[in-house]
Amino acid sequence: MSASANSTPDPAPAAEQPAAPTAKPDSRRREMSDMEKGMIIAYHKCQMPIGKIAKNVGRNWQTVRSFLNRYESRGTYANASRSGRPKGLTPEQEEAVVKFVKENPKIPKDKVLSSVFPELELSTATLYRVLRGKGIRKSRAQARKK
Repeated sequence: MSASANSTPDPAPAAEQPAAPTAKPDSRRREMSDMEKGMIIAYHKCQMPIGKIAKNVGRNWQTVRSFLNRYESRGTYANASRSGRPKGLTPEQEEAVVKFVKENPKIPKDKVLSSVFPELELSTATLYRVLRGKGIRKSRAQARKK
């Protein structure tokens, strides 16, 4: 008997699978995750070259280099705080406004800021935002005339 007669038939050839796409680094600007930062620091401490670190993490080598420079100069991997528009009122001023509104609920809200802080030119939207943030939704209703 021939060997092919006794053996089981060969399974059908596997369908050719398309080649997996090569991992191309994402070119959009996005913040590095803490995981990526930790990987970069760990690879760097293991004396891995920046090019290999960049390839393993999936970031541009210049991004890795600038991150490592920032990490070494700051001593932390945290991002720098971002500037933004300064708030109209300090927390102490906000507390003063809330206290004033609670003590004088019948004063119209558009007059509150000029009563408490006449030197500040703040909008009523700022006042409403502060009061909403402190849980004050509406002023108390005035008593009806009988």
